[in-house]
Amino acid sequence: MAGVADRAISGTVAVRRYEPELRALATLYFELARVATRPAEATSAPPATREIAQAHEALSGLATDMSLSAVRYRSLLSQAERIRLSLSVLAGCGLGWLAKMHFILRFRHLINTCQCGEFVSYDC
Repeated sequence: MAGVADRAISGTVAVRRYEPELRALATLYFELARVATRPAEATSAPPATREIAQAHEALSGLATDMSLSAVRYRSLLSQAERIRLSLSVLAGCGLGWLAKMHFILRFRHLINTCQCGEFVSYDC
């Protein structure tokens, strides 16, 4: 019985270990989703500038961490940067809703893939 309790406690500690990084990534992806569903403004600052900076700061401590979780979080940050750049390009091109919807569907596929634990590189 003690072994089960130890495993449960260690699992909770592992989740809490990366809680600040998870929160920063969640905030960033939430902002990217918000930006993707709003009309584009080509003349404004790049989307999610503040959130991407906060995520970089939160994940800076993971630079030398080679655990699977740390590698995944860094990869999610990299994907968020790609999404952010794609949203900026879409805003600059003045593309219509059809192009945005295509992008949003690919974005949702990425999120679903990450949530299922089948983390793979996904090039947009």
